[in-house]
Amino acid sequence: MLSDLEVVHEERQGHLWYIKYPVVGTKEFLTVATTRPETMLGDTAVAVHPEDERYRHLMGKKAVLPLMNREIPIIADKLVDREFGTGALKVTPAHDPNDFELGKRHNLAEIDVMTDGAHMNANAGAYAGMDRFAARKKIVEDLKAQGLLEKISDHTNAISLCERSKTAVEPRISTQWFCKMKGLAAPAIKAVEEYAPGKENTIYIIPENRRTEYLNWMYNIRDWTISRQLWWGHRIPAWYCKENRHITVARKTPAQCATCGSSNLEQDPDVLDTWFSSQLWPFSTLGWPEETADFKKYYPTTLMVTGYDILFFWVARMIMMGLHFTGRAPFRTVYLHSLVRTGSGEKMSKSKGTGLDPVALNQQYGTDAMRFCLASMAAPGTDIILSDDKLASSRNFANKIWNAARFLFVNLDKFEQGGAKLEDLAAPGVRAKAPYAAGGKVPLVDSWLFARLTSTIDMVNDALANYRFHEAAQGVYQFFWGDFCDWYIEWVKPELQSADRERATVAWKNLFAAFDAALRLLHPFMPFLTEELWHQLPQAAGAKSIALDRFPEAQARWKNSTATDELALIQEVVTKLRAMRAEKRQDAKKKLPAELSSSNPALRKLLEDNSQVVQRLAVLSSFEVFSEGLKGTGMIVQTAIYDLRIPFEAIIDPLAEIARLKREIERLEKDIQSKKARLDDEDFTRKAPENVVKNMGITLVERQLEQKKLKAQLEQLEGSQAVGH
Repeated sequence: MLSDLEVVHEERQGHLWYIKYPVVGTKEFLTVATTRPETMLGDTAVAVHPEDERYRHLMGKKAVLPLMNREIPIIADKLVDREFGTGALKVTPAHDPNDFELGKRHNLAEIDVMTDGAHMNANAGAYAGMDRFAARKKIVEDLKAQGLLEKISDHTNAISLCERSKTAVEPRISTQWFCKMKGLAAPAIKAVEEYAPGKENTIYIIPENRRTEYLNWMYNIRDWTISRQLWWGHRIPAWYCKENRHITVARKTPAQCATCGSSNLEQDPDVLDTWFSSQLWPFSTLGWPEETADFKKYYPTTLMVTGYDILFFWVARMIMMGLHFTGRAPFRTVYLHSLVRTGSGEKMSKSKGTGLDPVALNQQYGTDAMRFCLASMAAPGTDIILSDDKLASSRNFANKIWNAARFLFVNLDKFEQGGAKLEDLAAPGVRAKAPYAAGGKVPLVDSWLFARLTSTIDMVNDALANYRFHEAAQGVYQFFWGDFCDWYIEWVKPELQSADRERATVAWKNLFAAFDAALRLLHPFMPFLTEELWHQLPQAAGAKSIALDRFPEAQARWKNSTATDELALIQEVVTKLRAMRAEKRQDAKKKLPAELSSSNPALRKLLEDNSQVVQRLAVLSSFEVFSEGLKGTGMIVQTAIYDLRIPFEAIIDPLAEIARLKREIERLEKDIQSKKARLDDEDFTRKAPENVVKNMGITLVERQLEQKKLKAQLEQLEGSQAVGH
């Protein structure tokens, strides 16, 4: 026996069998369509819709059940779908939940024709003992032989399957123990609906879409079948006297029947549903019903973390039982995390053999990479599609951090040859006072780094507090890889070995302070890597682990919007120069000249002061800044506040480029004329599909724009050649 929650549905190609039921006292037949002919042996009625004019004259009459020769009533009920099959429904209350409800309304008998093992029982007459599918085949043959099978048609049917074994589940009436749920659900609905921060006995469910699902399920909750026919589990606490089958329910084994006094008792062989026992977990594990010290301290707990797939199996029931037995909600917050699925969308399961082996993946990519990958993809309300490329990306991140640390300590060895010591540059007390100034002023890049660090700390702490783990992971990733490694370290590389010992010392102190904070920020996501690197830095006496160190907190003194804005401008210029190089497929190591013009004096001064950095990061041979417009030809990028230019002669062979542009313009012209001709052809536009005509028009416009751009480049190049000659 399974509950509805343990059943999944899968569409499969099947058939509809149209069976003719003779109408008693007439020569008519009432044809019904069914997907399960074997259950007809338990039919106790045929139902039609009360407003179906086709069958109005048959309502109240009787039909003969084929093969069983049993008379059954023809009834009217609005449950019947007039559009399905013939509009006449065979009613089998013992083998269909909807038929069961219909049977209750019409006082129909319930005839069970199957055994627990899905074989036909004695009520199936001549088919008793046969497997259900073998019986189906034989029944269809017999109906054909008797001329009672009108036709068979193909039909896609939603088959009920056991969630675990994926075998077809047979709906079948049986005697079970139930728990009434409406009364238990009401307080649990109130606890979630009336949630407010700090309000007693209310529960916050994350994400919001799962909260909606919870409430929908609770409002439509049905009585729960709590008995199971298993070999193990908590036995149902009910005993039957063998003489009269009276039921006695007791906490301990009773000596006699509570009704007739018989001492000849036997306990119900069924056991409680596992989830019935599990729902008591939040308080039963703490010594309840006794007011133990553990119960007083740990109930209710703060946070319940689990997968959304057991929201109804377990979480909802824990809430109901907690409120019912203790009067208090078992937890303040429920965080329902994502499920890990395969590339095809299947839920990963070791028992099912689906998905990737996490042990093998940990060995291949590293535990830190696995952990970070899962966290970075754990967006609320979505599942995680785990793949090798995503794990490889996380491993690359771990390698980036490790290599950055290696770079620091290799270069530190060189710096220490001048008399400096790691303790003087990176001790906890030294790190706490960062950022440091050089020449009476904190360098721009250092001010920017700590401004970015404090904003990242703010974002990560907020994301973690609100269970947005994917945002926290991405925030640390952007800071560590982008800000710290790609920009800051690259910027200060020359300064780490500068002849100016004051500037070099400041760079090292600020670098180690930021590195330490970034490690602590990353630790929840990559615990092993960060633990190893943290121990390579000087720590306070008695410090044992980064896990016990203080998690980073944003510092107001680190905030610096001016430094953030100024460095963002420099980054933008460098990024655009890199993009210009890439567009022309220039060798990454080839140094090119570049010019910038701007009417903004503050911007010009900023870039002039940092021209050496721009030159180094953009791989330039020279970088000049002008107040007037740029003269000459070249590859130009224009923005609202500045223009950039790389001279043509630095990146291309002008004559070869002119020839290439002419060939490309000619090719585009032929393509444009061809598409124009097709679009001007009324016969083509009338006969071709609308989307084909539309897409051709879009392509024509794109080709024209591309040609216009190339003509402008050609004109500029030819102009520069004329000036040169």
